Amino acid sequence: MKLSIVISLLFLLSSCVNEKNDQVFKVYGQLKDIKDESTVLLMMHNEVMDSSLVQDGNFEFQGVIEQPTSAILLIKGTANYKSLWLEPREIRISGNSDQLKLATITGSKLNAQSSILKNRLKKEKDIYYATSDKIVELESLSLYTSRREEIKRLKKKMELKKFKIDSITAAFIAEFPNSPISLNNLNVYKFSFGKEMTAALYDLMNENSKATEKGKLIQEFIAKSLKPEVGDPYVDFAQPDAAGEIVKISDVSGDTYTLIEFWASWCAPCIKANPDLIALYNSYNKSGFEIIGISHDASKEAWINAINRQQLPWTNLSELKGEENNGAAIYEVNIIPDNVLINSEGIIVARCIKSDSLQAILETNLGAK
Repeated sequence: MKLSIVISLLFLLSSCVNEKNDQVFKVYGQLKDIKDESTVLLMMHNEVMDSSLVQDGNFEFQGVIEQPTSAILLIKGTANYKSLWLEPREIRISGNSDQLKLATITGSKLNAQSSILKNRLKKEKDIYYATSDKIVELESLSLYTSRREEIKRLKKKMELKKFKIDSITAAFIAEFPNSPISLNNLNVYKFSFGKEMTAALYDLMNENSKATEKGKLIQEFIAKSLKPEVGDPYVDFAQPDAAGEIVKISDVSGDTYTLIEFWASWCAPCIKANPDLIALYNSYNKSGFEIIGISHDASKEAWINAINRQQLPWTNLSELKGEENNGAAIYEVNIIPDNVLINSEGIIVARCIKSDSLQAILETNLGAK
C-alpha cells in the first residue's frame, strides 16, 4: 500500500505539512468474509487515489490532506463500496465485505455527522425515489393517458417530499454550520434553496469555510442569482456554443418570442420533451420564435452527441460546468427541464412552461400552424 498520497490541488505534502500531524489521515479497515489479497481502492472524484491489499480481513490507508475531503472505499472487481469523509484522525471501519455500504465507522467526528444527516433523510428519500420510479413506470406510452391524474398526484407527492428533504438538509446546515458536510450540502442544494436561504445559511459559516473552493462557488451563486420573475425584464448572459464561440442570449433572441430552455443530455424528461419543442420550433421559427438551449452537461462529447442524436435545430450553449452553469444561477434553476419564455420586448411572460401551454401562446399571438 502507498504510505502517502500526493495529488495536485487535493493533497499537499511538504516539509511544513510533515511537521503537522493533524494533516495526516489514517484509515484502518476490518472486513468479514473477504479473501486475502483482495484489493480495496480509495477513490476521490471518480479517480483511484490509492489501493490496499487485504490481509486477514484487514486493510489500511494513510495520506496527507489539505482539508477534510469526501471519498469512497471500493472493493475492486465488485460493486461494494462505502462513502466516507477523510479527516486528520484515525478512522476505523468494520463490517461485512458483501455489505460494505452498511459498515460501521468510528473515531471520526465528520462521519458521525454524516450518519446523522443520512438517518434524518432516509425515510423521505426512500419515498421520493420510489415515487419517482412509479411515475416513470406510469409515463410509459401504454399508461400515460389513462393514468394522467394519478401521475399528477404522484408528482405533487414528490414536490412535497423534495420540500421536506430541503428542509431537513437546511436544518442540519444550521445546526452544524462549520462542518465540511454542511458546506458540501449547501453547494449542492443552493439552486434548490434559492438565493435568500442560501445566503442566510452561508452567513452562519466561519471564514475558513467561506474561503474554500466550494465556499467561493456559493458566494458566486449568491452574487449572480437574480431570479427575475414573470413580468420582469430578462437578464442577458453569454456562453460558448459547440464551436467555442461566445454567444449572448440577445444575439440570437427571436423577433416575437424566445424560449431559454435549460436541459442536459443525461436528463430523461428533457430528452422526452424535445420532440414537442422541435415541432413548435419548426412551425413558428419563421414567425420569429426562437429557442436557445442551455445545457447542464459537463461532458462536451455527451452534449454534442445528444444535440446530434435528437437533431436539435436551435442554438445550443453550455459552459460544460454541469449544474454550476452561470445562466442557471441567474434564473435559480434547480430542477431541469426548466425554461424562461421572453416576448419581443424582453419581458419574461412564463417560467417552466409546458409544450401545450407554449403552443397555446404561440397560436394565440402568431396564428395556428
